[in-house]
Amino acid sequence: MPYIPVEIPVLRWLMARSAIVLCLLSQSGSLLGAAEEPLPKKVEGSGTVAATQIIYDGPESSAVADLRQVLAGFKAGEIRLEKVPQEQRTGQEFYLERTNGKTVIRYTVKTSMENGIYTLLDRWGFHWYGPGENWFVKPASVPQDDIPGRWIAPTFRNRSFFGTVGLDFPSPTPRAFDPTNRFKAEWYAWKRRNRINADFKGAGHAGTTFYLENKKLLDSHPEWFNGTPGMRTGRIKIEVPEAVAAYKAWAKKRYTKGTGAFIEIGVDPEDGRGGNDDPLPPDGFSGIDKWNHADKWWWLANEVAKEYSEDDSRIVVSMFAYGDGPKNALTPKFKLRRNVYPIIIPYAFQTAYLPEEMVRVWASKVDGAMGLYDYWNITQWSQGLPQFDIYSLPGKLKFWHENKVDGIYVETTDAAGPMGHSWWLAGQLQFDLGKDLGALYRQYLTELFGPAAPAMQKMYDRWSRHPQGAGEVNLSLADLAAADDLVPKNSPAWKRINELKAYVHFMKLFYAHDHTQESKDRIYEYLYSIHHLFMVQTAAFMGQHYLAPLDKGNIIPAGTDRRMTPEEIDAQFRADLASHPKIYDVVDFQ
Repeated sequence: MPYIPVEIPVLRWLMARSAIVLCLLSQSGSLLGAAEEPLPKKVEGSGTVAATQIIYDGPESSAVADLRQVLAGFKAGEIRLEKVPQEQRTGQEFYLERTNGKTVIRYTVKTSMENGIYTLLDRWGFHWYGPGENWFVKPASVPQDDIPGRWIAPTFRNRSFFGTVGLDFPSPTPRAFDPTNRFKAEWYAWKRRNRINADFKGAGHAGTTFYLENKKLLDSHPEWFNGTPGMRTGRIKIEVPEAVAAYKAWAKKRYTKGTGAFIEIGVDPEDGRGGNDDPLPPDGFSGIDKWNHADKWWWLANEVAKEYSEDDSRIVVSMFAYGDGPKNALTPKFKLRRNVYPIIIPYAFQTAYLPEEMVRVWASKVDGAMGLYDYWNITQWSQGLPQFDIYSLPGKLKFWHENKVDGIYVETTDAAGPMGHSWWLAGQLQFDLGKDLGALYRQYLTELFGPAAPAMQKMYDRWSRHPQGAGEVNLSLADLAAADDLVPKNSPAWKRINELKAYVHFMKLFYAHDHTQESKDRIYEYLYSIHHLFMVQTAAFMGQHYLAPLDKGNIIPAGTDRRMTPEEIDAQFRADLASHPKIYDVVDFQ
């Protein structure tokens, strides 16, 4: 909102009201209740800052459009965007400086520019806390302090997440409730604005693609495989030189055609490696005894990597250290080339190591850096309910960073209900691990919910530390009722609380589901009616068999083009409070 001069008596009233709010916050639990040190005073720049003037001669982009839009009406002075040679920099680094009301951002590629723009806006108080317009917060005015010039790089070079199944709806599903898939567009915009991006995005399984793009050649050489299933999943015999040559030629052609600033050559085998259709070479091949499937595929990754210089940081050969059982995720018996980029998956499926042991062992194996793939509250396992502990973030990220992990790839749920707060916090820490979770959490709660912050923290903390299953419905309703009483109706804070009321009603329907088609249809109709709030990943439920009964598939019930209004959500919430009163408290203990 714009700056409005305030008379002194009004200022005194506001200061008194702020003191009451601070008193409330200081009495809340854990992070909000922690002792707050005053923020350091900002160094004021000299002179008067002029109206915003953006100087940029490159192609228009979404980030530049955001910069123009959010600063319209603000006095931000001159902001100059300058493209410079990339040289040896990653696509994540940018230069930021501000002197006497003039700001310069120097960038190399698109992601570099995005990081610079959104870091500046974040510093100035423009925060996209979740997808959807209700979750955007902006300051009253742009700060006038100078910013010492320097090149800035994120803690983790590659930062990426996606919701299981994705955000595209299965065909031929009618999308009367979201004809342009705004849900997907808003989530992608939110990721961009929170600097969730990567130089190397993590290439997935490639075996079937190898077969389909070389079908004629591979069909004519069945001796390269153990049968037709192995052929169709690209599981070549690596002791056959012609098969390896064909694989290397395919990889080079596929991943260097129309290249951008960075090239990630994905050689990950199709899921299910290690079976009878995945032949191992004879012992002694290439000087290695007792081959296992990890050895096989990392050997092939090394062979592909030989086509590129190890000193070129713009090109990596990527593969997952992943798979069921005790062998598929092992480190290989030989040295990996420096341009091979393992993405390890320590916390699921593999039984070769304890999770943290696997991180340490792989860190000792790589000369450069590696990625790590993890699962946070994925829809397939959580069914869209809260199951992620935000307090685990600093420890995990610090441990990974200390063990050569520069890329974090997370499978999750694109649902703002259970994970909106988690992903804003995670994005901030992945970009700058030097930030404090407590300070970030206080910022999130107070800027979004004002005096209702303690009640909202109580709910979010329980979701992290002591989730109560079906008992969450009663407890979360009570927390939202307490929060609702502390903010004016139809205020920005109330609108955000109201959206979470809609999410908790989904939880109520889920736990009340009796496995009948009628019950399932009620859940689906409700998901469509709140789809525009981004609270639950609707596409995941439409595309998968998560809810019984399964014999009729996922039928699209009537009335899916209806959107619930804020008034209807609030009325529904009042009815839920009457039918599901809180029946117990959760005692905080250790």
